[in-house]
Amino acid sequence: MGLGLYRQPDINTTFSETSPFTVTLDGKVGGSIEKCIYLRNNDTTKWYSSIQVSLVDDSGNDITNGTRSGWEWKLKESNLLPMVDEWDEVAPGNTISLGSDLGSSTKADTVTFLSIWVKIMIPGNQRIQVIDNVVFNITATESLI
Repeated sequence: MGLGLYRQPDINTTFSETSPFTVTLDGKVGGSIEKCIYLRNNDTTKWYSSIQVSLVDDSGNDITNGTRSGWEWKLKESNLLPMVDEWDEVAPGNTISLGSDLGSSTKADTVTFLSIWVKIMIPGNQRIQVIDNVVFNITATESLI
């Protein structure tokens, strides 16, 4: 698939196995962090519609949906940092359906970066740990130009 995730709306800031999405939280006090990532079409021969993004925890002990002692990951499509009440409306471990296509049947759009906000929350009194089993899952209808 020609869709990529980026740190900034810049083609030189892509996430990869050697440069993954990372956050650091103080487990002693708990808290939350909000980061914006960007989705872009990297293929000039294709366009994408019905784009959905979700988070998948393949550890067997899902930390994305709030069932693991209050851990939560949320996604929201927005150009601006969502307000507290907007985040409150988002279910932990949600899937978002993006409101825009990347391209059309006549032209691939490799310029637009779609903004996706990620909010990660953890309760306090957590032991030190590295969690590397949560991945972004992107599905879309891929069509040739």
